[in-house]
Amino acid sequence: MKLLGATLWLLLLLAAYWIGSNAAARIGPAAASTTSFEAALDHRDPLARSFQISRFLSGVEAQGIDDVAEAVEAEGHRFDRQEHRLLMAAWVPIDPDEAALWAFSRPGILRERAADAALEALGYSSAPRALFFLESMKDRNLSDSLHLSVVRGWARSDYRDELSDYLAAQPPSVYRQQALAALANEILKGGPDELIGWVDSIDAEPNSSFKRTAFQKAAHALAQRDPPRAASWVEEHLSRPYALRAPNVVARSWAEKDTGAAMSWLVSLPQESTQKDRVGPMFSQWLGRAPRSAENWIRAEPPSEARDPLIRIIIRSEFERRPAVAMEWAHLLHDPTVRKRVQISAGRSWYRKDPDTFMAWLPEGGLEQDVRDLILNAPMRQQFRSQDQPEREPTS
Repeated sequence: MKLLGATLWLLLLLAAYWIGSNAAARIGPAAASTTSFEAALDHRDPLARSFQISRFLSGVEAQGIDDVAEAVEAEGHRFDRQEHRLLMAAWVPIDPDEAALWAFSRPGILRERAADAALEALGYSSAPRALFFLESMKDRNLSDSLHLSVVRGWARSDYRDELSDYLAAQPPSVYRQQALAALANEILKGGPDELIGWVDSIDAEPNSSFKRTAFQKAAHALAQRDPPRAASWVEEHLSRPYALRAPNVVARSWAEKDTGAAMSWLVSLPQESTQKDRVGPMFSQWLGRAPRSAENWIRAEPPSEARDPLIRIIIRSEFERRPAVAMEWAHLLHDPTVRKRVQISAGRSWYRKDPDTFMAWLPEGGLEQDVRDLILNAPMRQQFRSQDQPEREPTS
């Protein structure tokens, strides 16, 4: 993945970061001795430990960094991922190069924790410097894996617009998808209106793939917090190509909280604005996981063309082993042509398996006369169909 955009753009952005970072002096309490930091590391109560570490690091100065690093090294694996983030938030503004070198010198999992924290802090304080650092790395796999760390820090800074422009200039990739998800979640911390405003401000052209990915990631982030709000927003954009997959994204998140509400929303959408067979897979999963809830929901839904394919999923699941149940569901089909065809197939299957029960049911079964005749007077070839080749529920 190409991590750098135009060199001039990065240099200008680096200058802007330099001006911004020097406009405000670093404010914090007076630096304390490293003894107090070592005392903080002795705490095993997580609240007291985190408070004391943060308190010390907020006032640490350049001359004390070496002693801090030595204390952290002595702490070993007990110095966890979040504490590395606190350390780098303090160290990177003082000496970013030295902080990064120390982070990458750590062994094993400690290197992973420290490098992730260092690049996140560097992304927050100077994204251009962080990008240059990644580009200079020889291990491209490691560089790519740390790209998201830079983005997470950058997304919290005052330069989100620059991050959005940078990501728009990158080619489509899994890294860009992850970065947009991180940016969307960070923007959402400011509220749904801020997130929606950001996505709506993105031009659909010329980079429609960027708009599409940003829209999907924002819809997912919003649906995790407020599914109805996400659904309402997505509906406003259904006619646009970049929103084609967004209903699926919202429905999946919504279904984790209320599957019935998610399904009702999906079947209410105009068919011409939805992807083929968007609802079926979700309903099938629900039917397998909680059949009673799924069946109760579909019985409560008003008859419609959108509901018919879901009823037929139930019919197919019952057709071979319980044709009487399949017949019951066939009565609920909305399309009269499909309903008759399915009733005939279910009736023939039932008649072959249990003719006495079927004939006892038939007078009060509510079938139209032509359907009854076609069940009882099946073509000759049906009479000789072997029991191991039963009638199949029609698929179209």
